[in-house]
Amino acid sequence: MTYIPKFIKFNFVSAGALLIQAVGIQIIVNMFGKKFWYLYKAAIIVFIIIPYSYFLYNKVIWKEK
Repeated sequence: MTYIPKFIKFNFVSAGALLIQAVGIQIIVNMFGKKFWYLYKAAIIVFIIIPYSYFLYNKVIWKEK
């Protein structure tokens, strides 16, 4: 069945998105301070996580053959 490998890939991509958010917010907070952490997180989600997830989900994991 082809869904098991895709499910595993999906979980790795999702974990990668969480890791990118955690590392990204930590780096930015260390550089600029905690005052606007929620804006930094929103920027990371909009400009990094959404394109990352879209590309990997549509072009790698769930692509049509």
